Amino acid sequence: MLGMSMAPAHAQYREDATSGLVGIKAGLFSRTNIDGETTTDGENVSFRTQVGSSAQLYADFTLFSKTYLSTSFDFYYVQIVRNNQIMLEGSLGLKRMINLGFRKTRFKPGVAVGFAYLSRIGDLKSTDFVTVKGTLETHFIMTPRRTWLLELALIQSVSGGNSRYDLEFGPSLLVRVGLTFR
Repeated sequence: MLGMSMAPAHAQYREDATSGLVGIKAGLFSRTNIDGETTTDGENVSFRTQVGSSAQLYADFTLFSKTYLSTSFDFYYVQIVRNNQIMLEGSLGLKRMINLGFRKTRFKPGVAVGFAYLSRIGDLKSTDFVTVKGTLETHFIMTPRRTWLLELALIQSVSGGNSRYDLEFGPSLLVRVGLTFR
C-alpha cells in the first residue's frame, strides 16, 4: 500500500497543480524618466534614471486551471541624479499558464497593479506610486518541482507623488531570470 501512495520518480510537471508556487527573480531594468509638477504652482520637474538592478520574491496561487493570483515584492536599485536610490514595490496580479506544444517550456503572461515607495532624491521627499505591470514569463521545466524562468516586463506608474510634487515614471523594461519551486 505504501508504495502505491508515493508519487513516481518520473512524475509529470502539472501546471494546474493546486499548491501554486513560489519563486525569486533578479535582473535589470531600463532607463526611464520620472516627470511631474509641483502641486502648488505647476513647476515642472524631471529626473532621468540610469539602468538599474531589480529583484523579486513572489508567490503564485492557483485560482483555477492554469490561472494564478500572484503576489510579489520587488526591490529596485537605481541611480537618479548621481544618487543611488531604492524603490520598493508590492503588487497583486493575474497570470495564465499557456502551453504552445513545447514539451519542457511554458509561457505565463500576466498583469499586475502595485504600490511603490521611492526613497528621497536630493531635496525631493520620498515618493509613493501606483504602478501597473505587464509581464511575460517563459518557464523552462527542469523537474516537476523546479523551473527556471526568463521574464520580460513593462512597468509604469499611473499616479504618484508626495506632498510637494505629482510624479509619474515609465514605462521601463524589466529583464529578469529566476527560479520557481512547487
